[in-house]
Amino acid sequence: MEPTFDRAFRHLAAERRPARFDSLMASFRDECRAHGVPADVCDDNDRLIALGQHHGLPTRLLDWTARSL
Repeated sequence: MEPTFDRAFRHLAAERRPARFDSLMASFRDECRAHGVPADVCDDNDRLIALGQHHGLPTRLLDWTARSL
């Protein structure tokens, strides 16, 4: 199993991936704030990453949920 972030950015050298992830999260955080997401979510990295994954942002979290057909 491989997180969506690693699948999407496997073309980048491993040492460049953390900076790319941080950049994606910073952009997502800014958009969340602009769209009225509560500050307690925007300021909590774990919650923000989970929210991003829910909305299709490639993250380093593994999704163990089953897809319903």
